[in-house]
Amino acid sequence: ALDPEKMPVMFNSEPTSINYLSFYDNSQGLPDTIVTVMSNSDIEGSLIENSSLNIDFTINTNSFSGSTSLNDYYFVKLSGTNSNYIYDSYIINNELASDFKERSTVDFVYPQPFNYELNNMIFIPTFTDISGKAELFIYSIDMNLIYSGVEPISNSDKIVVRWNGFTNDNEKLTSGVYIFATRANGKIKKGKFVVIN
Repeated sequence: ALDPEKMPVMFNSEPTSINYLSFYDNSQGLPDTIVTVMSNSDIEGSLIENSSLNIDFTINTNSFSGSTSLNDYYFVKLSGTNSNYIYDSYIINNELASDFKERSTVDFVYPQPFNYELNNMIFIPTFTDISGKAELFIYSIDMNLIYSGVEPISNSDKIVVRWNGFTNDNEKLTSGVYIFATRANGKIKKGKFVVIN
């Protein structure tokens, strides 16, 4: 998690340089990586010796005095002498912050019905977990376990695990109704889905 005690991060930015800071945060359940890219546009400063800018950078999960919002979860503040020469961009989980989508929970499997000819993955709901992984169990309608494994939680806008639809014996499922259960962060989600071959 982001530690307010370690803020602000102080650094020197040389004229016409590009600087970056990388932060890791798991306070929202899944691990987030936030990268700050800062471009120093001080062209005149490049002609003067020892003309770096002293910059203070703060990032937090709560709004604070003078901060700007990156999204609903992260707030930043950039300050220092001549900090107006610094242009900043933010990348959250490999997406520009302006394109970042809030992760939402779902309670249904999709696509449904699942068809091997039309789809190569099935997305199954789960909870967030700091490990970024969830246990997945698939049962036949008569409660025979046909798949179990630990799957990565998708780093997309929905909190799901992806599964290719093959059993532990690497066989396709026959047409029918199946039961799923996922376990992450000590919580269980369960439900049904349909396969059509």
